[in-house]
Amino acid sequence: MSVKRSPPGSRAGSPFSGESLSGSNTDLPTNDYHKITHRRRKQIDADFVSSSQLTEFKTEIMEFFNNFGNSQRKEFKSLKDEVSQIKGVKDDVTIIREQLESIKISTVKITREHSEMMNDISELKNSLNYHSAEQTTLTTRIDDVVSEIKKVDLLQQNISELQEKYESLRNEYNFMQQRDRAMNIEISQIPEKKNEIVSDYVIAIGKYTGIVISAEDLIYAHRVKSRDSDNKSPKNIVVQLKSILLRDSIISAVRQP
Repeated sequence: MSVKRSPPGSRAGSPFSGESLSGSNTDLPTNDYHKITHRRRKQIDADFVSSSQLTEFKTEIMEFFNNFGNSQRKEFKSLKDEVSQIKGVKDDVTIIREQLESIKISTVKITREHSEMMNDISELKNSLNYHSAEQTTLTTRIDDVVSEIKKVDLLQQNISELQEKYESLRNEYNFMQQRDRAMNIEISQIPEKKNEIVSDYVIAIGKYTGIVISAEDLIYAHRVKSRDSDNKSPKNIVVQLKSILLRDSIISAVRQP
């Protein structure tokens, strides 16, 4: 009869593995850009208009209006002087008529340019409103991304806490396994019988070696299958005792000649 120690169990690896999170898509729609007519002035960023750019653009518009107003005042003053000169020359009716016709043409031109300018201003307002809406949408998306990042950070914190708990439980389990194996004995070459009570074999071995073993000293006693499927020997008996001292006493007694 031979007594064997149980081999130490291998430690399981961590089941956790890292995962990558997909970020949100923040691309802006550009399907309606073809509907906007832009004049050949300083281009505005189609994706984002900063406060400084808006201020600069407003300054340019005001400067354009001031220059246009000064130009109109000068033109109207020139026309007024010309009309005064025409009135002073009553004998030159032809010149007066030509000047009046010129004034009419200038007025039509001014009216047309004013209409075009108003259209440009309207288009500019629409463009600014569009970019303002896009900026609002982008800000909302950024807020959503920040919120998702905070959620991910919280999840990572929870995962770290769970990993720490897992490591603690695994260490505790390994300690218990080692402690339990320290109270185990393995018995081989005992013939198997139908309806056998395995614990009786252990008690009989105790009597044979002079060690008093009772059923209360056993936590469990059962047979285990061999790893070698071709092994025709009886299944080994694994016994777990309640005391490491009792286990050592049995092993010491069996090893004595």
